[in-house]
Amino acid sequence: MLRKKLGYIVLGTVIGSVFTFSTGVFAETSKLVSAYLANHIRFEFDGEIKKPSEDKPAIIYKDSVYVPIRFIAEGTGMPITWNAQTQTIEIKTPEPEVIEKVVYVEVPREEKEEEKEKKEEKDTRNYQTYPITKTYMNMDVTIQTVLKNDDETKVFIAIKNKEYPPLQLIQRETVIEVDGVPYKVSDISDLRWDTKWYHDIRKDEIREGYIIFKEIPEDAEGIHMVLKIMQNDGSGKYTEVPFDIKVK
Repeated sequence: MLRKKLGYIVLGTVIGSVFTFSTGVFAETSKLVSAYLANHIRFEFDGEIKKPSEDKPAIIYKDSVYVPIRFIAEGTGMPITWNAQTQTIEIKTPEPEVIEKVVYVEVPREEKEEEKEKKEEKDTRNYQTYPITKTYMNMDVTIQTVLKNDDETKVFIAIKNKEYPPLQLIQRETVIEVDGVPYKVSDISDLRWDTKWYHDIRKDEIREGYIIFKEIPEDAEGIHMVLKIMQNDGSGKYTEVPFDIKVK
């Protein structure tokens, strides 16, 4: 019944009037006109070609094309109903599709066995009680003591040069870890560094001094320290001397 009640609309910027809904309305508001059937006209909706039904084709009236309003509404996906009480054609815009937002939560990956082994190895260093001495062909290096103050830690060191080329301790490049946590000499102003290490250590000379860095925790177990001692004869050779020092 709804198809019989609906008339035709103009395709353009404004939808035209509906021809008729009932005999009474037709008699009061409409008049007869001459139009041409236009079965040859096709319509494209989002790339899909469609034609009105054979019994309700498009028509041409005064150079304008008219088609059943239901055809257009259904072609554009808009629900259409006829409200007999208010004599109204109701066309509703479809509700927008709600796309559920998926939030991905990163799940911590399991540690590989080799990573676990490295961590265990790092946490189980064999910290030694000072004094600790490392002997090489050209030098002896000794960790004498560790002093902790309110805002600093000092590791006292003695280096004996046993060969002719002079030696020099490069303070800035000292590697320091306290219970696996890295510390840097550069965290302390260089004005507080030990100036004794700026000078060469000659053959048979013993130089005593300290490496200074930030305060370490009261419950610290050990200090891993690697000293870089350069052979200061232009050769660029150097030796890295590692220590694992137990904090008393």
